Formats: sequence, C-alpha cells, structure tokens
Amino acid sequence: MAPTDVQRPDPCCGTGAYLAQVLRRIATNLEREGQGALTGARVKQAATKRVFGFEIMPAPFVVAHLQVGLTMRALGAPLTEEGDERAGIYLTNALTGWEPHTTKPLPFPELEDERERAAQVKQATPILVILGNPPYNGFAGMAVHEERELSDAYRITKRVRPPEGRGLNDLYVRFFRMAERRIVEKTGCGVVCFISNYSWLDGLSYTGMRERYLEAFDAIRVDCLNGDKYKTGKTTPDGSPDPSIFSTPEDPVGIQVGTAIATMIRKSDHTSASEIGFRHLWGQSKPYTLTKTAHALPLTLYDPVEPELGLGLPFAPTAVSPGWFAWPELPELFPARFHGVLTNRDAFLVDTDLDRLRSRIASYFDDSVSHDGIARRYPNAMKDTARCNARAARDILLARGGPSETGFVRFTYRPFDNRWLYWEADTKLLDEKRADYRPHVFEGNLWLSAAQHLAARSRRTPGLLHRTPRLASPDRARRQPVPRVAAR
Repeated sequence: MAPTDVQRPDPCCGTGAYLAQVLRRIATNLEREGQGALTGARVKQAATKRVFGFEIMPAPFVVAHLQVGLTMRALGAPLTEEGDERAGIYLTNALTGWEPHTTKPLPFPELEDERERAAQVKQATPILVILGNPPYNGFAGMAVHEERELSDAYRITKRVRPPEGRGLNDLYVRFFRMAERRIVEKTGCGVVCFISNYSWLDGLSYTGMRERYLEAFDAIRVDCLNGDKYKTGKTTPDGSPDPSIFSTPEDPVGIQVGTAIATMIRKSDHTSASEIGFRHLWGQSKPYTLTKTAHALPLTLYDPVEPELGLGLPFAPTAVSPGWFAWPELPELFPARFHGVLTNRDAFLVDTDLDRLRSRIASYFDDSVSHDGIARRYPNAMKDTARCNARAARDILLARGGPSETGFVRFTYRPFDNRWLYWEADTKLLDEKRADYRPHVFEGNLWLSAAQHLAARSRRTPGLLHRTPRLASPDRARRQPVPRVAAR
C-alpha cells in the first residue's frame, strides 16, 4: 500500500473503517522503511490522492470523512481546514459512472462537483487495488440501466452449466463485477479483495461468475470464514460455536450469513487460473488466525482446489465418487418441471385446518367487510408487496365474486407436511400461482420435488427428494433457487 503508484478505492466504504485501517497500514510500512519525518506527508498524499472511498448514503459518507480526518490527526498529518484539501471520499454510486456518458445536471453545484470528482477517479485513475466489504442483499431486486449490465455479465457461460435461480440479483455480485471489470478490462492488472457473503463460492446461481474469474485472474485465494446460520448452524465440524467474523461482545453471534475473503490477482503477463487456493477458518479464533497469518506465504496457508466443471466449478473442496457423472440428471429423466407455488401470504392462504381456512377466505370475499376490517383481522392478507396492491386486488376479486370452491386444494407445504391452500387464479393474491403447473396435478400423476439448496443447510443432511401427488411449495427459508417439481 505504501508505493505512490498504487491507487486503491473502497467502493462501499460505509463509515470509513477500512480506509482508516489502510492509512494506518501505510504509515506502519513507511516507518519500517525508515521514512521518519516524511511519513506524515506521504500518508497525507495517500489520503487525498490515491486512497479513495465511494459511499452512496450521506450519513455514513459524513462519518467516513470524520473518521479519516481523526485518523490523519492521530498519525500526525492532519488535513488543513483551509483551501480544498480533503480526503478522497466521494458521495457517489460506485456501481455507475465508470465510463463517460451524458448525465442530467444535479440541482446543487456542490453535488455536481462531487460527481465530477468521483468520475475523475473512476474514469481516469489507474486503479490497481480494489478492496472492501460490499453490501449483501438477496432481495435487492433487478438492476436497471448501467447496473443491469453488471449482473448480466455472469449470466452467460461457455462450458459450465448456466446459472440457476436469483442469486445474481444480490448486490454484492454487482460490486464484484464492477471491480473485476475495472481491474481486468481497464487497468489490465491488479488485485480485487472483498469480504462478502460466501454463497457465490459454490451456489448454482454463480456458475458463470466463477467460470469468468478462472479465466480472468491468475491467482484466486479464498479464506472461508464460515459462521453461517443456515448451512452449518453456526457450529464447527466438531460442534463448537462458530460465530460470524463480524461478531462483537455486544452481538456474539454476528450476522446470519457465512462470509469469505476472496483475493483475486491479475498479472500483466496473464495466465488463466486452473485451480484456486482455499482454506477454512472456524470457531471464535478466526480473527486471531487471520491476523497471525497475514504475512505468511500463500503456499503455506492454502490447499489447492481444482474446480469441477460438472459441479458448476465450485470454489470450495468437494468429494465426488468416480462414477457420479455417469448418472443421468433429473431434467434428463423428467419431461416437465415447474417451480413450486409461492404465496407470500402463508399465514392467510395456508392452514392445517380446512374449516379455518374457509372462514378466513369467506371473510375476505364478504363485501360488507371493509378493507380496513380485513386488515385488522388478517394483516397479512392486506399487505402490499412489490407486485401486488392488496386493496386493488381485493376490489377485483370482490367484483368477480367468490371464493372459488375448486380453489381449496391439498398442498405439500414442506416435505411430509401436507396442509390446505386457497389457490386463486386471478390477481397477485398468490405471489407465484404457477398456473402452468396446476393443470398437471391430478389423481395418479406423481411429482418428485427436488431442492438441492436444502442440502446446503447442513453438513449432516443429504440432498432431499420428496414424492408428492399434490401442489408443492418452495422452501423460502433460503435465498437460493426454489425447488422444482417434475412429472414422471
């Protein structure tokens, strides 16, 4: 970090913790080099000219400036209050603006100036290192305009199986693509180092993402920090506690999802990677282990892993018997397959007791009961979603009349958990009614429900296959591809 030609941004700097630590590291390295009195000036040059932070939220943006300013003062190189000397932290969307294009003028000249400064860094600075902790949000929704191109890049594959499910919509994927594009396609060499949700390491939504990285980078190293609530239950292989790396004394468990540090290196004389370096870190000593091994040679830390093409090129160790790939896949055996029915209103539309469900639905279709009355009795029924205006949907159904007697059907809510569902063909009362699936559910036609992502919840649970003659529901506890049901 100390060399003056290393330009590095944190594209999601938040309150500036990573930036402050980078500046401390630069100061330490300079002192080790014997820079003496020049250390302060060189650290200030780094803070203002080559260590950058991008933040889209105003509040953390202000705190980041404060934190970096206090760090500089503690390092003996305070920023001056006169003139325009400032830390290289900009209020901007880090996912856009990397290529010149026409933009609409902003209402305040200060914001226009901020955008121009950020664009100068994004478009003209020879960035060599990009590091940070991008946000994870599996329900961020589809990207639009310039951001859409970021997620679309990983939907195309060459040899590996196409991506499945909606994982590529997660925000952190867009940050990975932004960083990869900047280092690989523009600078031509450099380092991307992110700590993020670790679902991309082996999830089937990310096959194209992994294929692209093996082609684009010379070396890929993964520090798998585990700490996942869903996959491992936040326990180590021997049953000991395994908190998130982001745990604190006030929150000893930390965030729910597992995390990993990925370091990807692109050399000027590029050779695509054929394997990755991987290591597991478990338990409460993970922070200590990371710090202790920070300066160790990679060959002494990481085990080589050759991603298996037939499994989607997972960036994690796998154990596969020699004859595994000789077996046919489910899509080859079954002529039709569908995603399960998804209500997003389970508390209202699903019940173990048919009479209780009929009573609720009868109230819903009673035009003498107002929308507010239904909302008080059944809040879930009148809750708006991104795809459904609950009041407008009820108005349509009341005008049509109902309920439909054929809408009360048996429903495989979970494996071996059969309930009753009110299946409504009109409106978005059901979020995903799967109208193309229901006609194939009839007496004598059996279905096989296969949900590969359920096996990822626990190291101790095999993959689940469940046979059912009824409509089936996806298990919504995970943000991975929903189960499919296939007709025999």
